Amino acid sequence: MNLKETAKNIVQEVYYNHPLSISNGVLRFLCAPLYISWKIRNRITPTPSIPQTIKGNAKDPDILVVVLGLNLVGGSDKSILNYVEELEKQGKKVRLEIRQQLSRRGKQLLRSQGKDMVIIVNGLKSFLQDSKLSSIGCNSKGWFIYLHECKVIYNNRIYARRQNLHKKLTTLFPRHNLLVASQKQGEFYEQFFNLSHNPPKAVYNFIKPTNLTKPIRQYNALQFPSGQIHIIMIGSLQERKGPSFFSRVADFAKSRGKNWEFYWLGDGFDTHNLYLSPWVHWLGHKAPAEVQYIIAQSSIFFLSSISECFPLTICEALLAKKPCVAFKDGVGAYYELKDFEEVTLFDPYEVESAMRAIEKAITLEAFDTTGKLQEHLTDLLSPENYITRMNNIIGI
Repeated sequence: MNLKETAKNIVQEVYYNHPLSISNGVLRFLCAPLYISWKIRNRITPTPSIPQTIKGNAKDPDILVVVLGLNLVGGSDKSILNYVEELEKQGKKVRLEIRQQLSRRGKQLLRSQGKDMVIIVNGLKSFLQDSKLSSIGCNSKGWFIYLHECKVIYNNRIYARRQNLHKKLTTLFPRHNLLVASQKQGEFYEQFFNLSHNPPKAVYNFIKPTNLTKPIRQYNALQFPSGQIHIIMIGSLQERKGPSFFSRVADFAKSRGKNWEFYWLGDGFDTHNLYLSPWVHWLGHKAPAEVQYIIAQSSIFFLSSISECFPLTICEALLAKKPCVAFKDGVGAYYELKDFEEVTLFDPYEVESAMRAIEKAITLEAFDTTGKLQEHLTDLLSPENYITRMNNIIGI
């Protein structure tokens, strides 16, 4: 491995793969030049910017939304940004702190109005990024931590590696209001931190109406051949999403003579520890319209993740009337989807178990003939209902 590759892996280990494992400001400072240099040299696509429709600059706000961290804007940040956009449409005075550290004005607001404002901290990474967030206003009823970290992320990155931080959180979490993306995720935090007196509130997420419309048919290069079963997965290339497991299933299917084609949509930075099968079409990152077009052509959506909070991708596939397969303990949306035959859940997390689930999903004769699944998902994931749930929980 050359010096360039070594530097890239160090930087990604610090900033991307384990953002919660680094709290030392000196180390972050020393790594910053490496990160900037590596980004410029490799011409990485910049992270998405804040939607231009969001102002988030109220001088005397009623609501403070905090999104801190290096990798802005990630998937876990999109829901809260959509929420800020809707709040401003409702005439609410919102200040959005979206940066590496709290600004001077943000710290002033916490000191002077921290007990009176509604404060939403997006993600555990934001909560730990600035010590002010975990030391000011902890007892205020208006403080909410919107957790996006699933069971595997918490266990692997905090509980197994940073026991002192875990002990700190066992003290802090009971003194805050926790928001989570699904009932199953909330169940984990409630049991793990003994939060029965104030259990986490599931707010789920929402899919914008543009994602539910018919795909734009302009991607002729993505036409799938007929006469085959096309199995897709959408997600970044990281261990938790299961690209190695997806690959082993593809290998096993080929060894059994199955006429199945496997496709993975999504890319990643550090894949040297992953097994990426030659029998899988690694399509990389795709624009939303392309993703919808590929979903429309697919036969099965196979969620290979070992752990998710609430995967919107499986919901998008179901809304596109595609049968889905997922690991029972990792789907995140287990309680919301377990009663529908269009979702085949497998257990244990083994190749042959997944194969049987895919074979069962292929034999599904009709999809949602009563319309109950579509109605259920549309109701659960509509922007209006998400906004109502958030508003009711935070009390505005």
